[in-house]
Amino acid sequence: MKAAGGENVSMTSNTVVQAKAIGQKRLKKELEHFSRCHLVTSKQIQVENANETTWNLILSPMDPPYNEEKFKMALEFHPEYPFKPPRICFVSPIYHPNVNSKGEICLTILAIENWKPGITVASVMYSLISLLRNPEPERGLVPEIITEYLNNNEKFIAKAREKSFQTQ
Repeated sequence: MKAAGGENVSMTSNTVVQAKAIGQKRLKKELEHFSRCHLVTSKQIQVENANETTWNLILSPMDPPYNEEKFKMALEFHPEYPFKPPRICFVSPIYHPNVNSKGEICLTILAIENWKPGITVASVMYSLISLLRNPEPERGLVPEIITEYLNNNEKFIAKAREKSFQTQ
């Protein structure tokens, strides 16, 4: 890469180490904040286990059709976090148009083109909870569930309760 003056510039290993240290410091602060905050999400989300790259979470949604269940989730942080988004997925199966059979979630806040370093884990979790309440069929991952959600919502709700309960 060329600097403004024309000299060659490359990212040194020292710069990479500094970026990683920034990310680890940020994650430590976020974990402390997330663990002690008294926001709605703290009642719905528990950090079961956390290290510097992965947080294991328990999600207990407050809204139907998932309100009687607890779902295990994994939040994996990219080595370049907070400059790159984390990856979040359901470990427990969930019946939802925006979650595929591998637990992968279509969450717009995590798309690389939407990600900003100032976005916090709490913001990501608020977005996830909102997505559970209000699925986004236009960004759905499972065509059959999308169709059911749009055309027979009562059946979708019944299946979401039934299939979620069976997996616990």
